[in-house]
Amino acid sequence: DTYQGCEFPKFEWAAYGTRLTGRMYTRRAALLGDSLYAAGYLKSTNAPNNEGFVDVEDDFGVSGPYTKDDQTGQDATSITSDLVSYTTEYGSYAQYEVGVVKIDRRTGVPQDVFVYYGEGQDETSGLAAKETASGEKLLAVSGHFVGSLSAGKSDGSTIEIFNSNAEGGAD
Repeated sequence: DTYQGCEFPKFEWAAYGTRLTGRMYTRRAALLGDSLYAAGYLKSTNAPNNEGFVDVEDDFGVSGPYTKDDQTGQDATSITSDLVSYTTEYGSYAQYEVGVVKIDRRTGVPQDVFVYYGEGQDETSGLAAKETASGEKLLAVSGHFVGSLSAGKSDGSTIEIFNSNAEGGAD
């Protein structure tokens, strides 16, 4: 009775995280052109200090679309991403990475997973998308991190950024 007058939004498809070895906690979403970007924490649920640990290269995965006509995702596309598996010996906070999943907003097909790794907890707090007057598409992710954060550049190289509280790589 509390929600009288509210409507459930209509949608044509859904995409889901499908791996037991990794999960995403989505915090923000943005549309840019024909893409939907979902950003948040990514986390490997594997821990090297656990008995029976096996490192895998496809910790996190997204599948889609799931539709009214394909509710089991038999025809869905799946993509995976390798996540760093951190020890949980002193807690699980260091397991979180910044993650952005790109999905075709027209079809629900997952297109890419972007992961920004770091030693320590990495957190997403904002996501903004904009197309400039010249047609350039820009996506900005904001948040905070403890320790270091690594990001891939368009030329294939990686940049490592250290938290201002860290001295050359140490917390």
